[in-house]
Amino acid sequence: MNSYGKKVSIINTKTNTVTATTKVTGLSSPSKIAFNPTGTKMYVTDCFNNNVYVVNTKTNTVAATMTGFSSPDGIAIIPDGTKVYVANRGTSDIPSNTVYVIDTSTNIREVSNSDSNKLGNSKMKACLNKHKQKNHSKYHKTGGKQY
Repeated sequence: MNSYGKKVSIINTKTNTVTATTKVTGLSSPSKIAFNPTGTKMYVTDCFNNNVYVVNTKTNTVAATMTGFSSPDGIAIIPDGTKVYVANRGTSDIPSNTVYVIDTSTNIREVSNSDSNKLGNSKMKACLNKHKQKNHSKYHKTGGKQY
């Protein structure tokens, strides 16, 4: 990801050389990226504009923009591609060290650890544990592969 140029470079990991660079239409200030398991979608954080973008990798265009984050910086997708976890740096409105869970079928944030006051600690812990247990078992089923 070339943040200031709003471009994505494809790198051959065997030779460590750039094989292609393309501009992605619709990105503002891209920061971190993660790909779904099939490689058809790229999720991009934009920590300056508090957005997460879904990019169609075949057309190199933004398919969806999710707003309302708090300096989103880290991003990861679980192996089956159904959930995206976004870590926020935080702002004065939303504290740092928050993590949002996004359902990839709807591109809607499901829960955040910053929502714990609204949900109540026991409900929040149960929800996060549910995601953690699901992902932990998938981690073992994939032979420890992380994506």
